[in-house]
Amino acid sequence: MPKIELKSSKTTNKKAPVFWHALFLAFKGKLIAGGLMKFILSVLQLTGPMILKKLLNFIHNPSQPVWLGIFYACLLGLVVFIQTLFVQAYFYRQFLVGLRFRSAVTGMIYRKSLKLSNSSKQTSTTGEIVNLMAIDAQRFQELTSHIHILWSSPMQIVIAVLLLYNLMGYSILPGVVLLLCMIPINIFIQRIQKKLMTKQMHLKDQRIKTMNEILNGVKVLKLYAWEPAFILRISDIRGKELLCIRQKAIVSAISTLVGTFTPIL
Repeated sequence: MPKIELKSSKTTNKKAPVFWHALFLAFKGKLIAGGLMKFILSVLQLTGPMILKKLLNFIHNPSQPVWLGIFYACLLGLVVFIQTLFVQAYFYRQFLVGLRFRSAVTGMIYRKSLKLSNSSKQTSTTGEIVNLMAIDAQRFQELTSHIHILWSSPMQIVIAVLLLYNLMGYSILPGVVLLLCMIPINIFIQRIQKKLMTKQMHLKDQRIKTMNEILNGVKVLKLYAWEPAFILRISDIRGKELLCIRQKAIVSAISTLVGTFTPIL
């Protein structure tokens, strides 16, 4: 398991270490291998429609030999079979990389928590540290399954547009314009989701911090009968958190709706 260390520079002319750089360098071999698998998978996804076009042309042209149609049909089935294998292998490999991501980040947070000074411990509670290790580190595991979409999706879009232009000519322009118009809409939706996620994480940290204070001072709380006041305080924070979760679910539903109906339009 690679060990991520962000060591501070002893000289002032060097740049501060960047977490993403350290994470990439620790797993660059596995990430590059996953990228190659994603590239092959993208090529296979674009090859299927091209073979299907050849098969349809064969059906509309009876003068061609029968073996050619059998060849196209077998080739199409083989491509789909290989594509299925690569899909499963890609997600399996990226899932393992995600587990290593999470383990490395969790270990780094744990090692850092052991070195916190007294002043830092006043601002970072145990609940917040546990939240970082249990929830935020999980995001890194989820990231690895979709990280290669950053470069594969633009590549697939460009190649698909070129293939459609070769097939349909300028009649694809309305679809391309619609696709370009959906980009700022999706960016706007993603920004809203990011704000809601940040707000939810802040409320969750606040709730965990309050619960940690309650558990640490439970004797005093019982002595002065402050349970109702703290119950109201926790309930208020939890209510705001649930409202944020509902808003995030609504925005996510809108995003899914837009993504579903855009190809139909």
